[in-house]
Amino acid sequence: MAIDINTTVFINDSKKLDFGWVLKCAHPHRYQNDQGDWSTASTTYIDIIIRNDKIAEFQELTTAPGGTRVKLEGFGKPVAFLKKDGTPGTTLQMEPTAFELIESQQSQQLEDAPF
Repeated sequence: MAIDINTTVFINDSKKLDFGWVLKCAHPHRYQNDQGDWSTASTTYIDIIIRNDKIAEFQELTTAPGGTRVKLEGFGKPVAFLKKDGTPGTTLQMEPTAFELIESQQSQQLEDAPF
């Protein structure tokens, strides 16, 4: 069973594989302190899966440079894996149904972004 996901992410990397593309993305969890400064509390990593039959629809995502901020809608699921050091890790794996490019590169003004 898949989970409906609506999120904003930054693209870190993209890779072409046999079945399509995998976009390695990050969603920072940010909060504002009492002084009004923004801080990143943690980051959720999300693998965006674009299958070969959807490449035409999501071509712009597959060519977006690292640091691009994207609003995504779609469905996904948590996935467990082993890290390079052998410890367990988790990520979200998502297949998009809609997207909007928000910024072509990650802004230097992250402290202004409440996400």
